[in-house]
Amino acid sequence: MPFSTPSSASLSVIPVRTVQTACRWLAIGFVLVGSAALLGRFAGIESLRSPVEGWRPMVPMGAICLIFLGGALWWRVTHRRQLARISSAIPLGISIVAMAAAIAGASLPGEGFPLGGAVLVAIASTCLLVGTLQAGRDIEEAALGVGGIALITLAVTLGFAHSIGAFGEDGIDSRAAALQMIVCMVLLGVAFLALIWTRGLQQLEIPEWLPVATGLASL
Repeated sequence: MPFSTPSSASLSVIPVRTVQTACRWLAIGFVLVGSAALLGRFAGIESLRSPVEGWRPMVPMGAICLIFLGGALWWRVTHRRQLARISSAIPLGISIVAMAAAIAGASLPGEGFPLGGAVLVAIASTCLLVGTLQAGRDIEEAALGVGGIALITLAVTLGFAHSIGAFGEDGIDSRAAALQMIVCMVLLGVAFLALIWTRGLQQLEIPEWLPVATGLASL
């Protein structure tokens, strides 16, 4: 069962229920943010798509992916594997198509999907999907650990790049990501790492996934 209670031989300083409750609220936040962006797109309310001036507006594809990621996270912490698998596979498929289109010099319909946002969604949805495949605890923890650190570092990097003007003064660049996407992915990365901690960390033992995660963060 995913996100199960840690064994007595391990250390955990974060209550499991606390993290699971936080994940549920985070899932609700994903759905609300994505829904608000979609409403802003079709109602013409730009403040719902780009709450801070100078940032790229949330595109419809990104909003849809956030909604499905919120659903996937909710179903994961409530142990509904099948629903979590479907909810994570959909944004993964969208992000893969978006990345392929970006490489080919094309874009998705409906304002496209920025490459930075697509990569973030691909990482998040892959991590959520792995836990639904019953691939084993070690593989799931590795996915959450590597994915969590990758999400945090990439999202922070995209935010920093925007702050120094790497994406232009208006932030409209094929690589840029919306502010909502960056914030949501940082929080999701933290949630992934917290979920690992609730399952227990062996004293003085370095997780096998840590070198890979560190390498990706450095890259």
